[in-house]
Amino acid sequence: MFIAEFLCAVEHLVKRGLRSDYRAQQDNLLALRGKLQMATHLRHNLCRRDRFFAEFDEFSPNRPENRLLHAALQRVLAWTASQANQQLARELCFVFAEVPVSEHPVTDFQRVRLDRGMAHYDGALAWARLILEDESPLTGAGGHHAPSLLFPMEAVFEAFVAKHLAQQLGQGLTLRMQARSLSLVRHLEQNWFRLKPDLLVQASKVNRLVLDTKWKLIDGQQATGSAKYGLDQGDFYQLHAYGQNYLDGQGDVVLAYPKTDAFNKALPVFEFPKSSRLRLWVLPFSLKDKRLLLPECGSLDAFLAPMSCIPKVLHKLDNQTQEPALT
Repeated sequence: MFIAEFLCAVEHLVKRGLRSDYRAQQDNLLALRGKLQMATHLRHNLCRRDRFFAEFDEFSPNRPENRLLHAALQRVLAWTASQANQQLARELCFVFAEVPVSEHPVTDFQRVRLDRGMAHYDGALAWARLILEDESPLTGAGGHHAPSLLFPMEAVFEAFVAKHLAQQLGQGLTLRMQARSLSLVRHLEQNWFRLKPDLLVQASKVNRLVLDTKWKLIDGQQATGSAKYGLDQGDFYQLHAYGQNYLDGQGDVVLAYPKTDAFNKALPVFEFPKSSRLRLWVLPFSLKDKRLLLPECGSLDAFLAPMSCIPKVLHKLDNQTQEPALT
């Protein structure tokens, strides 16, 4: 993904046009150009009157910025295994064919001048610095700014829970993600405000359990009316609406939070005074064991298989893969 972003930045730069600059050169020419270097001319051309050893300025794309980008393109071309990235890298290398590859990137980076008309080089050079200096865009102290890759952790956590919760379900149950078949209200013969729970457990297409994942930290010890474990009242409104519509006001709805040292077991059940048959559970999901931890009372055992019922081969595969925790 980093290589693709770098190539995209270079492609944008190429569409804007490569910048050239005047570069001082010395050569033995057939015609006088620039300033004649008399001492060197006499040393080389004492017997050749058809030559002129001169110093002149040449307008050329051979400048530090382009040399660095060409070097980075050559490196990612050797790195990438993606066919699309390889094709784009070759096309861009063809554009830089007249530009030599930087042989001393550190020196060329010191010579970079992003003056007026060079602003579109900034993003591509930031990626080139990471590539040529073998660095990684991590957060921390330093004197350089670089692009980073950010993930919406609430979406990552939801997908992680869905993948492993499906293996924990009891026999005959299926897991459905992002159900959106029902709405909160109906107005002018139209459905308004779609209700989209994260996870829906079904048996023979009948809704049995509604779950919503939350990438938040709560504290199971703060059982006071003011702290409320760190829970959000809006999440309870949301789950109440899901329970009334998807479960017809009776059954169980679940809020799943990541397991931590401060939240390592299920909270006592939450009851809705006006909906006595609807209960809400706040459960921890262990990122290490990849399991939803059930309440000790056994109220949800009908939906999720206990640990001893999971095939041993599944645990063996999990131990071999050793998937990292979400960080």
